[in-house]
Amino acid sequence: MTPAAASPGPARRWLRRVRVTQWAHFVPLPAAGISGAEPVGSALLAMTRGALAAAAVLAWGYLLNAVHDRGMDLDDAKNPLTREPPAAHRGALV
Repeated sequence: MTPAAASPGPARRWLRRVRVTQWAHFVPLPAAGISGAEPVGSALLAMTRGALAAAAVLAWGYLLNAVHDRGMDLDDAKNPLTREPPAAHRGALV
């Protein structure tokens, strides 16, 4: 296998950087605010908007924390940015 084939694509690298596995279980929480009195369509729309907003905020927060803590964290499992050179994730916050 060539090194290019072994390296993950940009989407997979971004998902690893924002540590999706550490916060994905929070994304369905907006569903807790849905009442049975609302029409199903508007309830699903509200839940989808809430889940997308929660995912965006959590991804940004975890990415910002990873960039900030990359010099202090020693474990790659805790912070994926520790194994990348600083120039590799310079544009990640943009």
